[in-house]
Amino acid sequence: MAIIGVSATSTRSGNEFFDKVRGYGFEGRVYAVGRNGGTVAGEPIYPSVKDLPEVPDLVFGAVGMQATPQAMTEAAAAWVKVGIVFTAGFAEMSDDGARIQQDMVARCNELGMRVVGPNCMGVFSTGSRMNLTDVERLEPGRIGFVSQSGNIALTRSCRPIGCAKRTPVAPSLASWANRSPPR
Repeated sequence: MAIIGVSATSTRSGNEFFDKVRGYGFEGRVYAVGRNGGTVAGEPIYPSVKDLPEVPDLVFGAVGMQATPQAMTEAAAAWVKVGIVFTAGFAEMSDDGARIQQDMVARCNELGMRVVGPNCMGVFSTGSRMNLTDVERLEPGRIGFVSQSGNIALTRSCRPIGCAKRTPVAPSLASWANRSPPR
């Protein structure tokens, strides 16, 4: 997988997700992608998905709304099959945002890439130890959960722990945010 939006000089959300997916124990290769390059946690930051040494199965986009369509389209053109768009500011914000979102998703789909999001809460799979959400602690469960609303999905797939923390009890989750369910 590749995390788009990683920086060598800041603690951007891309860096947080890069650290989280590696720290949670994901056993696959995780690449950092950020337009300025550099290194993070001893790993190279590639300027673009097309510069990676191999094609990842999925990309997770944590860049601004203006940069997201180009980043996702470049990933699709590099034969990435799944793109997760964490970024907000599309259809939920304006008619222009809806048009940009529709164009981005259509172009990615034409190139063979499915898109989860934009403005999604991410995905997780306890079986593969992949955590691309804001949930800190993941525990295996017995059912998967797919929801249009990431907040509902996380609320319904989690059990309360103490007063402020929730621990997922579903082994996997996906929310698709600003779109109808994928066909």
